[in-house]
Amino acid sequence: LLAEPTFACKAMLPNHILDTVTGTTLLHVAAKQNMLELIIALFNSGAEVNAKNASGLLPLAVALAAHNDCACTLLAEPTFACKAMHPNHIIDPTTSTTLLHVAVKHNMPEFTTALVKLGAEVNVQDSSGRT
Repeated sequence: LLAEPTFACKAMLPNHILDTVTGTTLLHVAAKQNMLELIIALFNSGAEVNAKNASGLLPLAVALAAHNDCACTLLAEPTFACKAMHPNHIIDPTTSTTLLHVAVKHNMPEFTTALVKLGAEVNVQDSSGRT
């Protein structure tokens, strides 16, 4: 019950760091757990969508690592994306892997479509020459 969006936003500030060691915010948790209503409630309450945790990960990157297609799609919406990652953002500089590469690799059709609509370049190659 306390994890419901209406309680969570009233219980703590939207940018509250839940774990000072990992730098995890409530938005990171919501993204990882695919809690769409909470993501929206936090955003509407002023949560920073570009807040990085101690590993330097944005909530979108956390959702991507958890293969949460819906959370990624929501966080890639223009309302969120203008504050978060660019659709051609390189996730791993050592392999030149982009958000789109990861979305396709992990069979995330909604996120893939959202990235393409936001202007992700479909012909960008990673370091192995894959598009």
